[in-house]
Amino acid sequence: MEKIVHTIKIEDLPQDRMILKRIYIKPYTAIYTILAAGAALLIFRTQVWFLGIILVALSLFALFFVNNHLQLEICDDYAVLYSDFTPDQCQVFHWNEVIEWGIKHEAGGDFLSVRLKDGDLIHTAVNNSGTVYRALNHQMPKQESSYRLHERINEKRNAPSKFKWPWQRKKK
Repeated sequence: MEKIVHTIKIEDLPQDRMILKRIYIKPYTAIYTILAAGAALLIFRTQVWFLGIILVALSLFALFFVNNHLQLEICDDYAVLYSDFTPDQCQVFHWNEVIEWGIKHEAGGDFLSVRLKDGDLIHTAVNNSGTVYRALNHQMPKQESSYRLHERINEKRNAPSKFKWPWQRKKK
């Protein structure tokens, strides 16, 4: 049986791949929302104008000084995960190899877990977990872990009961 390699060098990725979506680390929607809230506190001169200064300063810091690097690429038949720890390597998994995937919310942050058919488990930290969830759910919704859990629960609910009343049992 041929072993499928999931970790490859970035320069070995096909150059002609069709990229459907790129997901970066920086959550621009949250940054712009905080910037707008801080600006509103400053413009309307509320009693908490100093909070507006703090919000504007934090959002401008995040906007201009926090690095924004690529976290995930969604291609037509596979996904590419990039890592902070190994900047020259990436992990690739094809949609048809995935048994189950899910976003785990833990104390250390959010993690993407992908279980593959060959037994491998890809477990990596994600920063923009909502965007990653929506992108993967769009590509493979039936492999998502909570969907599969509800599917198993519904199978058990809809299965015929083995319980029989005493008068329904066969006499020996």
